[in-house]
Amino acid sequence: MQKIALVGCGMMGKVHFNAYSLLGKSGFELKYISDVIEERAEKLSETSAGVRVADFEDILYDEEITMLDICTPTYEHKDMVIAAAERGKNVFCEKPIALKIEDSYEMVKICKMNGVKLGIGHVTRYFPEYVKNLEIVKSGEIGKPVMARMYRGGVFPLRRPESDNWFNDVEKSGGVIVDLSIHDIDFSRQLFGEVKSIDARSAKLSYKNCPENFDHSMVLLRFKDGAIVHIEGAWSQPTAIPTGFKTSFEIYGTKGMVDYDSEKSTTFKLYTSVDSPEYSSMNVTGVNPYALEIESFIDALNNNKEIMPNGTEGLEALKIALAANLSAREQRTVYMKELSFND
Repeated sequence: MQKIALVGCGMMGKVHFNAYSLLGKSGFELKYISDVIEERAEKLSETSAGVRVADFEDILYDEEITMLDICTPTYEHKDMVIAAAERGKNVFCEKPIALKIEDSYEMVKICKMNGVKLGIGHVTRYFPEYVKNLEIVKSGEIGKPVMARMYRGGVFPLRRPESDNWFNDVEKSGGVIVDLSIHDIDFSRQLFGEVKSIDARSAKLSYKNCPENFDHSMVLLRFKDGAIVHIEGAWSQPTAIPTGFKTSFEIYGTKGMVDYDSEKSTTFKLYTSVDSPEYSSMNVTGVNPYALEIESFIDALNNNKEIMPNGTEGLEALKIALAANLSAREQRTVYMKELSFND
């Protein structure tokens, strides 16, 4: 039985809090929630009987707590993960793992030294459309995957109060590539393996919502096996658009392709075109991916299973995202070997 504390009650903290309510009480108990804005935590706790509000330091020294779910801003991840690990707490940390390669490496190292598990919230791995696509690609149904195009974007993540908008500070959020496109970077690694080089460009399309940070990016990944992936990320959509957020991908193989678009009524399509052309479509729905990723982490703790994605996977995705930032900043091709970090 895992005794859990949720740290951070902002946008993602609320998403995780709701996910726990969907899971019931099987194998865990959400004991505490915590936030630097105590009123925010108090308000959230009122919606669930038995969940108490506590300070982060008090949580660390509660011997009953076996797992921390960290949903604080990215620039706070490192110190909180390390503090939890040094007190023997397992940690599920929202993505991205951190903002620097060195910090991420230290987080992974200290968790291993203290014998605790570290999971990273690359939740795309639990969205049914992405799970289904990975199954199709791995089965060989579309042949050898050779290229892909991915999009993820919407309106800028505004904060209240606006003066506390850390997304607008690239030193605190990493920008649209590190905070948003990192999902598609992680997914691309699942499909195509290791990245060889990156070309990226970024732009500022909104001076009102995002006055300091860039808010639109395009990243071209070249993989060691020759595959190419184009990733577009946007915080720049008008605030009046109907859905507010959209994801899509096209995966091309030597025998067919997979097409997904979250805005279409039939979201998922499979085409095969060798010998006997076929076409099929479906809506892959029905589960809460945030509940699934948390449930998977808890199950791994309860049954001593491998964590995936773990801290190392989070580190590898961050390396690529930071290489993309470097490429966009210097407007040149960046090779992954430039970002190596050794103990």
